Amino acid sequence: SCVKRAIKLENLQEQKEICNSKTGNEKIQCKKELKDKGYSLIKWHFYDLEERAEDFLQRGLIDKDDVVDFISKTEQNKIKFNDAKTKEGRKNIILVVKEDWKEFTDKVRENLRIK
Repeated sequence: SCVKRAIKLENLQEQKEICNSKTGNEKIQCKKELKDKGYSLIKWHFYDLEERAEDFLQRGLIDKDDVVDFISKTEQNKIKFNDAKTKEGRKNIILVVKEDWKEFTDKVRENLRIK
């Protein structure tokens, strides 16, 4: 919620309605800005997962190689997200990052069982 406030994306539905009430170039520009804010929020979430992975490393819950691997994949997916030309393409990248995070946290859980 702090990030949403910072990028002024607190009430998405309300902001969509405001954009739809505009006409011509104002409407186009409003929708573009709203879309860019949404993309910024998604990329912030990717960054947040990287920070969480580093926190697991600092707490001794995961090996450095696993963290480096996860961060590397996430950075590559940020680039792919930026380069994606379609909404479907961006959705697929989000799903890949989500699956990578699940695999990573499964490793953390497995390490906790072993210890």
